[in-house]
Amino acid sequence: MAQYGLFLVLLFLIEANITSAVSTPQPEHSRNVALNKNASQSSLYGALYPAEKAVDGDTGTILYPRQQCTHTGLEYEPWWKVDLGGTYVITHVRVFNRGDCCGERLRNFMVRVGHHEDIDRNEQCGGIYTETPADGATIDIRCASPISGRWVSVQIIGREEQLSLCEVQVFSSSAVSGVATSAMERTTSELMTSATREARAQGT
Repeated sequence: MAQYGLFLVLLFLIEANITSAVSTPQPEHSRNVALNKNASQSSLYGALYPAEKAVDGDTGTILYPRQQCTHTGLEYEPWWKVDLGGTYVITHVRVFNRGDCCGERLRNFMVRVGHHEDIDRNEQCGGIYTETPADGATIDIRCASPISGRWVSVQIIGREEQLSLCEVQVFSSSAVSGVATSAMERTTSELMTSATREARAQGT
């Protein structure tokens, strides 16, 4: 009976510990979780302007002749997306517009965040950016509330256009993948060790 009671206490403490680990507020500072992650885009204007250019850490904005930006072909609602490789809580996204020309092409774009590779199924972060950005502009899109997701996308909405992005930074204050698992493993190990010691001390 004493062992059964100890087992119930153990389960209760594990559950409480995991809940605390998952729900504890995260610190205010954030970091760019898109850096050097796998990226893709709806089409490719040329081999020198792949999707990876937007997550290579280079915030320069000269597409020609420095090849610092992505570039799709001319198409309806072109898109770019990045796979963060895990689930993160996203607070905002920073977009660096092309600076050598054609900055107005980035008008009417939408940012989405979510768990789906199909970007149409993901949640919109912030509003559609309807202004006409200047060449080389840096644009911050803030989610109305933090969004959990693995995929982040930028897409021109409602028209035919070429999409060019020189850098996309995705900011998160925490990763949520594996939090509950690691908390469970750590807590179970600690509490089982404690329970074993107590049981031995009681001679059971």
